[in-house]
Amino acid sequence: MGPPSDAGSKTRGRARRAPHIHKFVIETTKEIRASCVPTGDYTRARSLIDALLTRGMRPTLVTANCLIQCYVTAGLADEAKHVLDEMEDRWGLAADSYSHNLVLRALCNAGRDADADRVL
Repeated sequence: MGPPSDAGSKTRGRARRAPHIHKFVIETTKEIRASCVPTGDYTRARSLIDALLTRGMRPTLVTANCLIQCYVTAGLADEAKHVLDEMEDRWGLAADSYSHNLVLRALCNAGRDADADRVL
């Protein structure tokens, strides 16, 4: 008897795809990462995310982390920390360790070690 049949399987011989993410969300995330993160342009990043929300789409975890990175680059620790709450409350996303590390970096860069300890 041979191996089980893969008949009808669209993933035969290749990895399964991640859940569908709208192309506009992906393109928006790429734009934030390429043009906003390096300069800390949180205003533009926020505007691009608002455009997603207006279209009825939600940012991904990567999109949210890019927004946090913008605030870190701009030296705005409180705003970076606020995005953690916004991710869960508004966008239904759970922050990951990278999200928390970004906020910790922002707080430490601002000399707010005690606040960083509270985040831990």
